[in-house]
Amino acid sequence: MRCYTYLATLRNMLEACAEAGVEAVVTDRPIPLPQVVDGPMVDPAFGSFVAPCPLPLVYGMTPAESARWMKGALKLDVSLATVPMEGWTRADAAWDGARPAYMPPSPGIRTWESAMTYAATVFSEALPAVDCGRGTNLAFRVLGAPWLRAEPFCAAMARLRLAGVTFHPCRYVAAVAPYAGRELDGVRLTVTDPARFRPAQASLAILRALAELYGSARVWRHKGVRPDWFDKLYGTDDVRRHLQSGAPLNPLFAEWARDRRAFSQARRRALLYEA
Repeated sequence: MRCYTYLATLRNMLEACAEAGVEAVVTDRPIPLPQVVDGPMVDPAFGSFVAPCPLPLVYGMTPAESARWMKGALKLDVSLATVPMEGWTRADAAWDGARPAYMPPSPGIRTWESAMTYAATVFSEALPAVDCGRGTNLAFRVLGAPWLRAEPFCAAMARLRLAGVTFHPCRYVAAVAPYAGRELDGVRLTVTDPARFRPAQASLAILRALAELYGSARVWRHKGVRPDWFDKLYGTDDVRRHLQSGAPLNPLFAEWARDRRAFSQARRRALLYEA
């Protein structure tokens, strides 16, 4: 995911190696949604450490593939070597227990399942009214709030028929502020089809449903809301403005798809593994 800081670190490393005339070697590792490209492209006005490259929010490339893409897209004069994984394909999104143990990329994402749903729930970092289970083993796999009612919300999400994901009631105890120590009537996300799941689209559908069921003020006017951080995470302020306006989501999703066409062509040239 674009806002996860490994991408910016990879770019910094490649640029430093180019400047110093040092070969860069990128050894690859699995990613949870290797076939998924979703979300808005970066508005140049919102470039930052969490939006370091002109690609979508979810870009479906492994670290080695990302390095190959960067070398071409950013026109980096760097000697690059990539070490692909053996026996891995883009269809191999599940952690089936037959491979080495999952190695968490950070303390916040402790499980493969959290990595799969992270892009759908990371908005909670900017909207503290909605807890995402951070600090628990369910981080980024759940959403909760004292005012949320899980069963009606899950029913509303089921009516949307979002591809590749289901929503189930899940009570849990929040570990971080503002609801730390409180048992919440939460909702758990489960990815059922990693190839069809569209986490960026799902995140907007979740936020729209929360606003429609419980009022926009619950989501956007809670103490500690950081609209500027929300915009940085999505790489544009268009997403927030669209959500707050109440405008239909499908035209926005179609706009994302149009904006991603050039990237999708460049991405295909960088891929190391077949679907």
